[in-house]
Order: sequence, then structure tokens, then C-alpha cells
Amino acid sequence: PQSPNALYETVFEIATKRMATLDYLRRAHEGRVYWFNTVLFTKNDLNRGLYHDSKKLAKRATNYFVLGTSIPNILDLGVTSPMDYLKAFHQLFLEYETYQAQNHEHHHGNTHSSGSSVAGLRLASSSVRIPKIFSRSKPRRGSTATTAPTLVSSASISGLAASSQDAATQEALLERTRSLSGSTTNLPSISQQSLSSDSKSEYMYLTIPPLPFDPDFYETFATLCDVLIDAYSRVLTLVSTPQQCAAGVGEMFLKADAKVRKCVVGAVVREFEEASRGPMGIKGEIGGIGKLVLGGMI
Repeated sequence: PQSPNALYETVFEIATKRMATLDYLRRAHEGRVYWFNTVLFTKNDLNRGLYHDSKKLAKRATNYFVLGTSIPNILDLGVTSPMDYLKAFHQLFLEYETYQAQNHEHHHGNTHSSGSSVAGLRLASSSVRIPKIFSRSKPRRGSTATTAPTLVSSASISGLAASSQDAATQEALLERTRSLSGSTTNLPSISQQSLSSDSKSEYMYLTIPPLPFDPDFYETFATLCDVLIDAYSRVLTLVSTPQQCAAGVGEMFLKADAKVRKCVVGAVVREFEEASRGPMGIKGEIGGIGKLVLGGMI
């Protein structure tokens, strides 16, 4: 087994690298950076090439929206144990993979459904816990709104009740998270779960809010990168010294990071790499230069 110092260096290096990668991918989608100093992809370029299929792009945006909405559920747990946080992080991505498989099954089960009926099926087929999205007690910056004293008092009482309920819910989630082993053998796998439209899925951390319309892919992906960076920043906060790399922490971090690479980072990097070498990228640029040079000679 590796020493705590070696594990800490591994966790720090991978977390820092992943945060930099996510920021790079976000800026690449926004057209603010040349892909490895070769090609600059604008939004119009991406829509014509990588993301020409609007239906697939809308489905992907919805999946990213669900994941991005769910990550704050683990950030708001208030845990101080690295193992508890990493178990919750890993469990969230296991649930996300299950959600993707269910969504895929529903999509192929009814290929002629309209966008609204698919969204309705997705909402009806999931009995999920939908928390209060705007549950934070801090006011928005620059807010100058005032409230009558009686209303403030009643709102404070309601806020305290909601806070105690949220705290109880979070404590219950933590207890269930702590009961999870380091391996995935005790967790229900995708193949073991029924993927029929009549099945009910219970998620610990995944939130599936009702969406009246498909979210914008580019805004959704940029926000997902931001919250994932926050998630890795929390790892560095909880694992700030080699002494905090107890047995199993490094292994659980690597498992969670592997899910992030599989579900988000890996696919996007492959797509951009292929696009940068294809007609949209270097191949197209060389072809254009060839026409320019040969045109003057012939």
C-alpha cells in the first residue's frame, strides 16, 4: 500500500489537473481558447460540426443539467470526513449512470414521442427527492428589499423549520452513505435494476427537476464545469494534509474521478480531438492552404 504522503500527492495532482481540464473545456466551448493552440472552435462551428444533431444535443443538455443540479446536494452535506464526501460523490455518479440508462431505455421504447411527452415520461417514471433549489439563507448581493417585521418573523420561523428538516434529511443521507462499502458490490448495478417505464427509481443524491423546455447546452455545460470544479475544490479542502489520507480515501477518490472522466471529460475531449484533426480543423486548414498555393501555380 502507498504511504499517506504518496496518496496525498496523487489526490492533489489529479484533483488539480481535473480542475484545470474542466476550466479548459469550458473555455473551449465558449470559443475563448485555441484547442491545444491549433484550432479555435466558435459556437457556430460546433453547431455545424460536433453538435449538428439538435435532438441528441438537447438530450445531452438535459443529462448535464440533471448532473449539475445534483452536485450541490453533496456540496451542501457539510461533512468533515473525506471518506463520507467521496462516497457521496461516487454514489451520485453511480445514480447518474443509472438515470442515463433508464433515459436511454425510455427513448428507444418510444422513438416517435414528442419532446414534451418524453419529458413527461421522464418525470412520471422517477420518484425522486426534489429539494428546494433556492434554499440558501444568504440574500442576493445588492438586494435592497425590505420586509415588514411580522413577515420577517414568520419567515424566520419557517426558515428554521426548513433548516431543521434539511439537516435531518442530510444526516439520514450521511448515514446511508457511510453504510456504503468502498466497492460497488453492495450497490444495485444498472443491469440488476428494472429499466421499464413502470419501475420506480429512488436516488439518494440525484435530483431530476421538471423541465418545461430543453436547457441551452452551452450554458448548461459551462455551469456543470463550474460545479464540478467546486466539487474537486472541496476534495482539496477536506484532504489538505497527508494525515487526512486515511485507508481507502485515495482509492475512493480514484473511483469517483474515474466516473467524472467517463461521464463528462472523456467524451468531450475525444470529440474535440477528432474535430481538431478533421475537416473542421487541421485537415480543413491544410486543404485550404493547398488550394491557395496550387491555385496560383495552375
